[in-house]
Amino acid sequence: MGNSKDRECIGQSRFNTQNEMVKMKEIERPKFKDYTNQPVNFLQPKLDGHFTMIKKTAGSYICTTKNDIDITDKLLKISHIKQELDSLPDDSCVMAERHSPGVPASSVPTLLNDADERMMLTVFAAPILHGVDFSDTDLGFVMLKVKQLGLSVAAVTKVRTEFVDEKGKQALLELAIQNKWEGWVLKESHMSGWYKLKPVKTIDGFVINTYKSTSDSFKGGLKCIRIGVWNEDGSIRDLGTAGNGFKKPYRLQFMSEERIAEARKEFLNTTKLKDEKLEEELAIYDLPRLEFDSLLNKVCEIAYDSIPVKGGKLRFPRFIRWRDDKDINDCTIDQLGEEYE
Repeated sequence: MGNSKDRECIGQSRFNTQNEMVKMKEIERPKFKDYTNQPVNFLQPKLDGHFTMIKKTAGSYICTTKNDIDITDKLLKISHIKQELDSLPDDSCVMAERHSPGVPASSVPTLLNDADERMMLTVFAAPILHGVDFSDTDLGFVMLKVKQLGLSVAAVTKVRTEFVDEKGKQALLELAIQNKWEGWVLKESHMSGWYKLKPVKTIDGFVINTYKSTSDSFKGGLKCIRIGVWNEDGSIRDLGTAGNGFKKPYRLQFMSEERIAEARKEFLNTTKLKDEKLEEELAIYDLPRLEFDSLLNKVCEIAYDSIPVKGGKLRFPRFIRWRDDKDINDCTIDQLGEEYE
């Protein structure tokens, strides 16, 4: 629980200097890392929406996205959200999920643009309330304070063991799927050590198109593949593109010999590697070339998070591996079950 000093100061501002005001302006959210059995103390559901930071000073608001885009005017047009935020004391900063139950995250920006009253804010962190720094205060205590102000908060569960084991993670993932959450946020403390745990689904599909990279690092190499599966009527259903998951050596193999030579020269002019490590890195420029057309109709396993819109494309698809043991005729739409219907 929060200490007595925190409880005493919640009702009065402690921003007495310009430096303290600057401190609030510079608040940043901790970066998420994947959860791999790190020691944690708290669990909160990760709702299917978008990050929002709200700062209130002298009755004025600044509301921004994770990319620091100002959405203040749009957000405050939603009457119930404006009313909720009016209960937030001055000199406060909270972090919330911008979402709508039953609506996929991909449609949340449209709700914002339309000032749709279905939009909700659910607070999951509050580093400063009425000038009091709560960054190091117990997460459960802070969320209770925010709830008492009249705002919705993400439920907090205290982790009783040193870390969440495999059995525990599986139970959490199943619960997230049942509740249609994006997953979980696991925290070492209120404002540090944030980890994400999200359900990962896979599907076998086949390549229906390929794309060349235009980036400086892999120009002319493989950028991504477009994935398809068979509909029941024999037509091909486009599930979108997958680029993440392909390693550097493999991407380079699709470059022309001329471009490979240029990339090798660029690498030698900038690298600080020596001896064996240098030889290992140079070896990737000598791998046999591959043709883009050789990937067409090739079966692969793709991981994805969800399908935001029924009948739509995969959300965050990642290449896992080629499945030479699979027949292209087995790559059917029914792998997706009710999620796609």
